[in-house]
Amino acid sequence: MTSEEEIIKSAADWVMKIEDNPDLMTDDAFERWLHADPRHVRAYNTVANMWQASAFVDAAAAAAARPSRAETLLLAGAPAALRGIWTAARRPAFAAAGAAVLAGLAVAVATLLDMGAGAPPVDKAAYATAAGIIDDIQLPDNSRLILDSKSGVEIAFGAAAREVVLLRGRVFVDVEPDPARPLSVALKDVRFVATGTAFSVYDTDAYPVLEVYEGRVRVERAGLEAVSVSARQGLRVTARGVEAFAPAPPGMEGVPDWTRAHVVFDGVALDDAVREFQRYTDKRIVVADPALARHKVSGAFSLTDVEAFVRSVEVVAGAEAAISTETIVIRAGGKG
Repeated sequence: MTSEEEIIKSAADWVMKIEDNPDLMTDDAFERWLHADPRHVRAYNTVANMWQASAFVDAAAAAAARPSRAETLLLAGAPAALRGIWTAARRPAFAAAGAAVLAGLAVAVATLLDMGAGAPPVDKAAYATAAGIIDDIQLPDNSRLILDSKSGVEIAFGAAAREVVLLRGRVFVDVEPDPARPLSVALKDVRFVATGTAFSVYDTDAYPVLEVYEGRVRVERAGLEAVSVSARQGLRVTARGVEAFAPAPPGMEGVPDWTRAHVVFDGVALDDAVREFQRYTDKRIVVADPALARHKVSGAFSLTDVEAFVRSVEVVAGAEAAISTETIVIRAGGKG
């Protein structure tokens, strides 16, 4: 059996296992196999698509246990891997499709083994947001992407993979499940890979940060062993390695609060709160006094109304703010 035939047979085995137990879609063993070789993704996609197509065929026509004469003739001339798929993966709906499905599989496998075939078309696009703007974008595969203020991404969606490159800022992705086409978000030298999940990635300038809200995300970087991160977990990918942390729980609808331009602080240092608001304005925010920077801030605020937050700080912390066209300077009360 050639390596290509082995790949096809393995793909068929995984299709059948996942049909019986959909939870295997996020199983570590399946993800390792799927991403070990680009041909694995293509093979799985081919077999899975044919398998799904067979679900629309009337299963009642599959009563006969033996293949039809047409099937027998087609099987006789089919590659060994294709015969293995038909023998090992046969089910009523698949058998009901008879020669039509087998012929379709033959064409698909022939395409799969044709290494010189041209690449399928790829959907490409770029998105960017200005200060104070949060954009909610539907991607070509029906995944949802929410782009934070002052952020930018490039996307490339093809038959074998869905790729998002975060150029700057922060992004939330609610991934449409498709194990044959994993969706990855790349930031710097790190890739965050998911088949169907909800997560956010952002750039702190110093290092990338991942927060997972649903499902699991695999983190990949050259020289670093791949790490799987589950729901309600976060990961900082620093020069020294990875650091796990517990992210804030999601807000309404299971998405992070910032996607609705909303933030809740509970005893957060003013300096850290200001850093969060800095994403939403082009004015440079400065806390002029070290003691004031450590002042604890609590409350719910609109991220796109920076001046309302500053006025609240003035009242609660007894501070004074000077707002110009370019800066917002916050000082302790009584200091000019």
